[in-house]
Amino acid sequence: MVQLQKVRETGEETSEKGQPIRTFASDDPMQYSEIIEWIEGRRESFVGSSYYYIREDRERPVICRMKITGGYLYSIDVIDHDEHGITDDEIAHAIRFSGDEPDIPGHYHIDGHIGRKLHMLPDA
Repeated sequence: MVQLQKVRETGEETSEKGQPIRTFASDDPMQYSEIIEWIEGRRESFVGSSYYYIREDRERPVICRMKITGGYLYSIDVIDHDEHGITDDEIAHAIRFSGDEPDIPGHYHIDGHIGRKLHMLPDA
């Protein structure tokens, strides 16, 4: 089970333009190994220099961005997908077609359609 420390939260379900809603971070790569193993090899999940996936969070699924900085510092941002033109229906579609049982409970792969939209992000 991935246990990460929350380092920042806006307290809102939306954020200032371009800013994540919540950020989790760790300098221990073992905390991310489960997610990295699960997500590696999925071409649509790697956008720019980050990995993206869907996670069940509070009242609705969210898109998470995992950044690897300097080869050892990891952070996971919960991004405001509405701000990037990704709808709840598109996320529900990706979840529906990602398989019956997720490898990591509550975590789902993005699909190619969401991946293309994420390629348009400024930091992608």
